[in-house]
Amino acid sequence: RNERLLREWDTVATDACLAATSLPELLAAHAPFAMRERGASASDYFAVHNPMEHRTGVSVPTLVLNAEDDFVCSAHNIRPDLIVRDQPGSLLLVTR
Repeated sequence: RNERLLREWDTVATDACLAATSLPELLAAHAPFAMRERGASASDYFAVHNPMEHRTGVSVPTLVLNAEDDFVCSAHNIRPDLIVRDQPGSLLLVTR
């Protein structure tokens, strides 16, 4: 229903979204729409939406849950040392 509107903004990204055959492909293809920036890449999207960049300042007990195969927050971004140092009272749980 919104294809015409999306095509007016970015035809290439619209085609990429429609051609995506997996959730990771769709997530990468939708980056220009999510970032409101034509030509934005999946790397741009992941850099801005990396939860590890927004975790400071939490002062209540928090469960940080991540999966080793999470395609939004890569296991490579998990920093247990920072969570222990900067967020006392937090628990990190990584699923396999």
